[in-house]
Amino acid sequence: LLLIFVEASFVSAESGEPVTLHCKFVEKFPLNNWVWYKQRSGQEPQEVAVKLPSRDPTLSSDSKIRFKINQHFSLTIQQTSKDDEGMYFCGKGDDKTITFSNGTFLAFNISVLQTPAWGSVSPGESVTLQCTVVSEIRAADLRVLWFRAAAGQSFPEIIYAHQNSSSHQCEISSSTHSSVYNFSKNNFSHSDAGTYFCAVAACGKIIVGNGASIHAVKLLAIEQQETHSAVWTASGSSFHHLGASTENILDACLPRTLKDGRSSRAVLEARKACGTV
Repeated sequence: LLLIFVEASFVSAESGEPVTLHCKFVEKFPLNNWVWYKQRSGQEPQEVAVKLPSRDPTLSSDSKIRFKINQHFSLTIQQTSKDDEGMYFCGKGDDKTITFSNGTFLAFNISVLQTPAWGSVSPGESVTLQCTVVSEIRAADLRVLWFRAAAGQSFPEIIYAHQNSSSHQCEISSSTHSSVYNFSKNNFSHSDAGTYFCAVAACGKIIVGNGASIHAVKLLAIEQQETHSAVWTASGSSFHHLGASTENILDACLPRTLKDGRSSRAVLEARKACGTV
């Protein structure tokens, strides 16, 4: 039994950069024929390279300029272009039959864009994040995930997955598609703060978006004192974090001490904010 496979099932390339596809097998059989084929969506497979027994590999006339084959029958595409996109198959056979691998899909311009890039949300409000995916892979073949990375977490947590109807066959089309995926979080709280990422799983590879950093605004309302009212915005050392109750904060804004004659740290900080210290 001869096992033939391509090392990766998905390769993403930038225009102009070289890409190498490896055809690996368990044993070498010098009497077999080896072949590389390329297939674009809706088209017949095209022969790229052939290696016959006891002969050096040869490239098709259309592939000689930018394609190379080494002694291990790995295929290198130099200065890749959009025309190189498609499924590449490594095969082994004889004069009658050819057995192919599962193939490697060479893709260009699969992009994931998130908006907004950052934002502030008041506790209790809702927030909606948007993820735009541009690709030639059918939208039904994409699996879109949302996950959140927060301070103190060892690993990001997956929080939502968009369910598509496809069996993920990695089919491509001749045109580019743009798909939009939304994620909404109601009743946003401080514990929901973090960086939210949209990730797209396609053809055996995961493409992660740019991320959206969302945090909760910490607002503290000081009730009206005499004829004045104020709203204070605190940072990491907010009054709530210092343990001050609303009653103590109001007391701190008045020119008097606590009953026991001492002031807690929270009240001292509140007095500084009120200008009574």
